[in-house]
Amino acid sequence: MMVFKFNGHEIDISKKFEIVSMKDLFIDNLGINVIESTEKELKKICAKNNIDYKKYPHKGKVVEKIFSNLIEPKLIQPTFVIDYPVEISPLARYKRNDKSK
Repeated sequence: MMVFKFNGHEIDISKKFEIVSMKDLFIDNLGINVIESTEKELKKICAKNNIDYKKYPHKGKVVEKIFSNLIEPKLIQPTFVIDYPVEISPLARYKRNDKSK
């Protein structure tokens, strides 16, 4: 068993890491799929959470900032976050089963 303390939390790296999509994390934590949100919805989320919407050059950066401010702090145990939007990460790619791309 590999357990250690970090920032007041007990982290167990001997367990299987959780794998969860970014979309599911947004829905579970904010009740909305931020990735597919309209500009109006993004502005509302940002205003509510003191995020300067105008500071970010495109929607992908806004989504990334919302994720880093509102979701990442809640990820305590080791977690693989999958299905990042291509606009956020140059290493992301479209899913093979996504016919819209």
